[in-house]
Amino acid sequence: MKNNIYICTTQYHLFNIVNIIHGFYQEDRNYLIVLDCIPTLVNRIYEQAIKADLFEKVIIVEVGQIKGNFKSYLSSIRRILFPKNIKMILENPDRVFISGTEIYSRIIAFNFLKNPNTKLFYYEDGMESYDTLLNRQVTNRSNRILKMRFGYYLIERCVAIYVYKPEYVSGNKYEIPVKKIPTIAVGGSWAIELKKIFGRASEIFPREKIIYFDAWFNSDKARNENRKIVSSIISIFGEKLIVKPHPSNLKEWSKIKNVKVFESVTTFETLCLTENINDKTLISMFSTACILPKMIFNEEPRIILTYRLYKKYCNEWKKFDTLFENVKNDYADKQKFIILNDARELDNIKLSGKYVKNN
Repeated sequence: MKNNIYICTTQYHLFNIVNIIHGFYQEDRNYLIVLDCIPTLVNRIYEQAIKADLFEKVIIVEVGQIKGNFKSYLSSIRRILFPKNIKMILENPDRVFISGTEIYSRIIAFNFLKNPNTKLFYYEDGMESYDTLLNRQVTNRSNRILKMRFGYYLIERCVAIYVYKPEYVSGNKYEIPVKKIPTIAVGGSWAIELKKIFGRASEIFPREKIIYFDAWFNSDKARNENRKIVSSIISIFGEKLIVKPHPSNLKEWSKIKNVKVFESVTTFETLCLTENINDKTLISMFSTACILPKMIFNEEPRIILTYRLYKKYCNEWKKFDTLFENVKNDYADKQKFIILNDARELDNIKLSGKYVKNN
């Protein structure tokens, strides 16, 4: 029996960890570290982890909120230079599992990896795990700083990465083995167990056929551009549409009349566990939520992505093309996966039949 440590900061992290343990490591001793990077989620994640009844011990480690400002950056640097400030729960584990997408779990991993026998694994954290984690992110600024402190890139110790769709991973420079997290059968016994852990009986899936996943922008110019695109989407679909707001935009959406808003503390993947959503339409700029049904459940709702309509597409967001084309090519009916290329294509969207030609 081996000792495994998992580090998480979000409910989606814990959801994936639970599925990995269920699929591969039920016979081991499993320990969970919950980082308080998102203070509003910490207690909820802790309670869900306890309810899962898969961990020998669950602890909350205080690392501080990552805000993206200078003070937060200095805090990260301090913890890189003085990693003992982050308390550990187990010496010399056999395996350590991290998402690899936030700084503090990487710092903790380096400290566990002082033991040469400890093996490091990455696990899925949405689009980054398929597009940048094993490619562009390998030598980004934070990883270069970590190399200066610890003497090597973390990925050099990575044994494998667990994701739902290995075939979607692109740019695997270090040829890291990619392992598949088992697909979950909607409404199956395991799905029902997961719903008990992560769901709330009072929350149900929206009845509306069309769900728009809102995005958040930190500049007025970007917000204005987004409003124009979203206004067009609302005018096309009208009452058949419900909006899932970004948490930072809740107040803004509450002021808009004649738009239904879906406020939920239950994550989208949890809501999908017992609902067949093949007849739904999911619209977003490039939200991971839109592709989760295909990745996790092999469900195929109609998808409409708008990220190519934004000015950032050519310089920053073109990198998403490979991932989304991979998902589209995996659809049995490829016409259900729509990537809009031009604002004029919004006028061509129909609620039935053949939809939009994709180039």
